[in-house]
Amino acid sequence: MKKVIAIVQARSTSTRLKSKVLKKINKLSIAQIIYKRLKKSKHLNDIIFSIPRNNSNLILDRHLRKSHIKVFRGPENNVLKRFFLTAKKSKAEIIVRITSDCPFVDAGLMDVMIKDFKRFKNVDYYSNILPATYPDGLDIEIFSFKYLKEALIKTKDKLFNSANCHSRMFLSGISRKVR
Repeated sequence: MKKVIAIVQARSTSTRLKSKVLKKINKLSIAQIIYKRLKKSKHLNDIIFSIPRNNSNLILDRHLRKSHIKVFRGPENNVLKRFFLTAKKSKAEIIVRITSDCPFVDAGLMDVMIKDFKRFKNVDYYSNILPATYPDGLDIEIFSFKYLKEALIKTKDKLFNSANCHSRMFLSGISRKVR
């Protein structure tokens, strides 16, 4: 059986709402809410928060570890590479990309999409955002490690600033079977 992990893309340096992932709703941080909701999945083998390796994210790192949430710290200015390194270290074969501004991620919907992704033949990228089929906040992207590696190779020698660039553009834009 293929190893499926959710990678939550997070940082505490948002320009619009600083440290939003640490903001609380009913005594739980947004990060804890996302983690709690993802834990309901029947198809995930692991959940890892992938955050930039810099001093600005030390508080986020401490908060996640104190909450017993796995953390990977990688390059700040290359989100795609950070994702790749997180997936590689965890030996993921299938990656579910979740952003930290989606606190209402639906584990049931995600499980249906994971089952679909495993059933599809020759599909390396699957999402409910291209085109948008669910309201904002329920964004789910699923892709193979092979696809992630190919996206990283195709964007080699380019740095993408995490503040104004999303890995989605590169993952959904490389020419492969996308559903």
